[in-house]
Amino acid sequence: MKKILSAIGLIGLFNALVLCIATFVRSSVVDSWRKGPLIDPIAPYAPENAQWLFSIGLCSIINLYLVFLFLVRHQTKRIWLPVICFVMSLSTTEIGMQVYLGQVQQSYFRPHAALSWIVRPNLNDFPNQTGGGTLNTNADSMRAAREWTTKSNRFRILVLGDSSNFGHGVSDGEMWSTQLELILKEQGLAEVEVYNGSCPGWTTHQGIEALKHRYSKYNPDLVLVGFNNDSGPDFMPDKARTPTQQWRRSLNTLLFRSELYLLGREAILSLFRRFSSRAQTAYQMRLAGEKSGYGALSQGEKLTLVPRVSLTDFDANLKEFKHWADAHGSKFIWINMPINRREPELVERYVDFNYRKHIEYAQAAHGFSVIDVDRYWLRTRESNLHIPAHLFHPNPNGHRRMAEQIAKFLIDLNQLPNKTLVAPTIGGPFPAKTPQTLRLGYSTNSPVHAHIGMILNAHPELAKKHGIELELLPFESGKSQGKALAHHKLDAWFSCAVPAIRMLDSRPDSRILSSMGPMGKIAVVTHKSITTLSQLSGMRVGLNKGSTPEMDWETWSKDLSQVTLVDVPTESLEEALETGVVDAIVSWDPWVSRWFYTHTDWHVLESRPFYSVLIGTHLWSIVEDGSIPRATRLLSLLKEALELAGTQKEQLDQTFADHLGVELTVAQDLSNINPCLSGKKCTIELNAEHKSALLRALQFVHPTEKSIDRLIGEGLLKGQAFRPETKPRQRPKPPHTQ
Repeated sequence: MKKILSAIGLIGLFNALVLCIATFVRSSVVDSWRKGPLIDPIAPYAPENAQWLFSIGLCSIINLYLVFLFLVRHQTKRIWLPVICFVMSLSTTEIGMQVYLGQVQQSYFRPHAALSWIVRPNLNDFPNQTGGGTLNTNADSMRAAREWTTKSNRFRILVLGDSSNFGHGVSDGEMWSTQLELILKEQGLAEVEVYNGSCPGWTTHQGIEALKHRYSKYNPDLVLVGFNNDSGPDFMPDKARTPTQQWRRSLNTLLFRSELYLLGREAILSLFRRFSSRAQTAYQMRLAGEKSGYGALSQGEKLTLVPRVSLTDFDANLKEFKHWADAHGSKFIWINMPINRREPELVERYVDFNYRKHIEYAQAAHGFSVIDVDRYWLRTRESNLHIPAHLFHPNPNGHRRMAEQIAKFLIDLNQLPNKTLVAPTIGGPFPAKTPQTLRLGYSTNSPVHAHIGMILNAHPELAKKHGIELELLPFESGKSQGKALAHHKLDAWFSCAVPAIRMLDSRPDSRILSSMGPMGKIAVVTHKSITTLSQLSGMRVGLNKGSTPEMDWETWSKDLSQVTLVDVPTESLEEALETGVVDAIVSWDPWVSRWFYTHTDWHVLESRPFYSVLIGTHLWSIVEDGSIPRATRLLSLLKEALELAGTQKEQLDQTFADHLGVELTVAQDLSNINPCLSGKKCTIELNAEHKSALLRALQFVHPTEKSIDRLIGEGLLKGQAFRPETKPRQRPKPPHTQ
């Protein structure tokens, strides 16, 4: 008995020693430098977790082995029993580890011999720790996909890609692949089946591997492929990590089925990294996790790191996709996935546009089609299509837009078996002609703005000089302009005071860029029989309620009593005063100046100048090629246009007067108010007076607002993006996967 107790004690000490060492080692392990979901701290295969779990497994194997040996201690003549005992202890521990991990697994990834990692198969309502509700996969790790069948009357579409196509952050039903199938069924293609074989973190290398060795049995009629990760840096390319010899691939496939092998492999490798000077240097150079640098490489990093897939291999993979499709009677289409331009610092760091540009060459060289989702989004400039602070991941609205665009492309180009399908309408804003096109809106009835419009129309070379592709959109009324900008048909426009604030409310993707200076005056106008503002007490005053003139009237009338306000449209104010419906009217130019040339017995009781405002959207303003920001170029263009208008003032004033149907002197008086048009020093910067006027307008529309700063887009003039949220929020840590 004493021997047994002593043996148990020694075994206990051995277990304690192993676990203590594991505890110490896991706290000092060097994280894997490889990009991929398996280094996520919630994954059992992450270095620190693998150390601990493998140590537990090692203790279990030894303990069970000793127990089995004890149970067969009387069978000493059977020399093969120790081998049997070891196999039994190893098998029992393996089964136990698989059961345990199956119950407590928090990560939906698992290592794979040829693909580096895959999404775990046969997930059923698995809680997604990184957002997007629950996950469901079939036996081949396809998300929200039915099991493969041999039915021959189906048109199968296979989607391959990384986390953007996989649907990071959205539910199964919100993915564009799911939405695509629904749209095609609604359009009359009842036999369509869309299978999503994407996996977060994959490159085209894994896409080819998966297509040839994992998904070929699906016999897809159409393969839709889109990846963002090929340019990502690593210490060796993806293809170098995949064995080429068949015997090694077969052996690895067998070994990777074992949880003990996977845990032990990572535990041993992480120990080597812990005591390797090269690994230490690598870890310091390119930290994993929050400070991860992933994308374009600095010069120092380029000396050590390489893209996961080189441009040469990227081209070869595209060619291989096309070759596989041709050999299997299928079609291959590449998808240029959308980039979130609201995160320009991430775009600059994480996106290598050489790969994007190479698609154009490869398309012509290898003869495949491209669905350029990114280019279309650059044309529509819809702002709410990505998950905030994520560079590549669309939100549910973005996935729906992708599905609509892809469905329309497939139907328009007859890529589907039913030739009578009706292409769906793509929701969202109306697209500009090109990603560079600036749709500039202006009022033909407003002084200064009309002058700018006339100059830009007459001198298209000015826009080209400043590197701007310009589309001018004139408007006769504020209502029609407001409707156009609310439907995202404008990328920049002119306004003033209260209308500017309301327009910014309808377009939270926009900011105030500058002012073209004074445009005229806002005034209280009445008959000469009324000589002071105080005489209006107890009288009727007409104005357009909710307008900038009403805001000013609130200030001017604070000492008056029993004034009856009558809501009158601006175009009817003259008649209201003329016929005696009201005793005074409050409005602004050009109407005020027009009235004084018609009614010599009218005069002004109170007035103030009002100022032009230029508003621009950030999705047009930001560029990623390192050139001068478009917003800055736009201001330079408008300043030159104003200065040129000043030199042609007489002609432009006459044209403006003819358009309004007024005397030339009215147009001249209005243009003389603006320094740029009157030959004085021309500046279009927002000064303190302009900002003060805007703040008053903001407080009129939103009484609780105390600052105009959040609506001023000074950052756009420097190439910096913004988010439309008014409340500051902490940016989440960037995910390991793309």
